[in-house]
Amino acid sequence: MLLLLLPILLLLLLLLVLPLLLLLLLLLLLLQLLLLILLLLLLLRLLLLLLKLLLLLPILLLLLLLLLPLLLLLLLLLLLLLLLLLLLLLLLLLLLLLLLLLLLLLLLLLYFYYYYYCCYCYCYYYYYYYYYYYYYYYYYYYYYYYYYYYYYYYYYYYYYYYFFYYYYYYYYYYYYYYYY
Repeated sequence: MLLLLLPILLLLLLLLVLPLLLLLLLLLLLLQLLLLILLLLLLLRLLLLLLKLLLLLPILLLLLLLLLPLLLLLLLLLLLLLLLLLLLLLLLLLLLLLLLLLLLLLLLLLYFYYYYYCCYCYCYYYYYYYYYYYYYYYYYYYYYYYYYYYYYYYYYYYYYYYFFYYYYYYYYYYYYYYYY
């Protein structure tokens, strides 16, 4: 049932919306036409103004010729003022550059002072560190040398004792077989 009513509802909706769409389209066309008329009127007004200016052109040219020296003088003064401002700007830039160079020089001096002062302290510490290091190293080898000296001394007596021990042992052994 609903499927049968659907085409009828769509047709009614189309019949209601279609006139509204046509009316909207007609309004848009009228608006475009109105804008076109306004644009044409504006162009016509500009043409009339241009014609008036052309009629006034000889008077304007005469005024321009009369005021030309004054205008040139004003232009020259403006150029001089501009040149003066440019020179002042250049002078300020040079002064700023000089200040930056002085600041850089000061920073470099501080850096070198700090670097050499710390390097001096560091090298001083480094020198004493190595001095104590070699001092310790020297005593370490001194101790090592005496340790080996006593070690070989002990070793020497050990073998000496060992040698005599075997010597008496063989001697005893020899007499033992000799008597038996």
